[in-house]
Amino acid sequence: MTAFQPLEKQSTADKVFEQLLSRIAEGEWAEGDRTPSENEVREGLGVSRDSIREAVKRLSAMGLLRSEQGKGTFVRKIDTGFYLNMLLPSVFLIKDNGLHILQFIKAIQVECARIAAEKATAEDLNELKGLLSRMNAETDAEAFFGWDNAFHACLCRITGNELFIKAAQMSSGILHVCLKAIVEIHGSRRSIAEHSEILACIERRDGKSAARVMVSHYDTIMARLKDYLAR
Repeated sequence: MTAFQPLEKQSTADKVFEQLLSRIAEGEWAEGDRTPSENEVREGLGVSRDSIREAVKRLSAMGLLRSEQGKGTFVRKIDTGFYLNMLLPSVFLIKDNGLHILQFIKAIQVECARIAAEKATAEDLNELKGLLSRMNAETDAEAFFGWDNAFHACLCRITGNELFIKAAQMSSGILHVCLKAIVEIHGSRRSIAEHSEILACIERRDGKSAARVMVSHYDTIMARLKDYLAR
């Protein structure tokens, strides 16, 4: 195992956190591994117990470590969503970044539509049809947005790509207010028609057309979002 790199005495829990995190992210500490004891880390880094405990607390809050009483601290399973979890919050919390986020989600959804046309099962298609039916029957903007979001989340799940799934989950809440307002202003008829066309393309296994319609769908949303933000 690689030796710890001693830290200067003025180092904080942040630097302890960075060293421990790097060992997990780089795979040196694998899923299920028991991490070194607090004493081992303290001796290796030359820092206080408080700094170590703070770093371990942060890693546990991120879902990377778990403690078992009497046994020690262990590394949890890390999937691709972990790396996106580290990146996206800082991007999504930037003020007035709605258009950038929507551009990001557009790129994901276009690819999701294409992949869904290849991978969707009969059960997946029935789920999409059910969500579209609820969208079509809905008159409340808040509820409509929920079904709309569920439709796109379903496309992400069909791909099986955890990065797509995580990005969709994180973005939906952030864009909620703006996108709901767009529905209230412009109505839902055009959106329903576009979703219907996307589903029809997926049913025909026509990924190229599904992607093309999704591009058009998000171009419309982005134009409306620009108008909304300019008010």
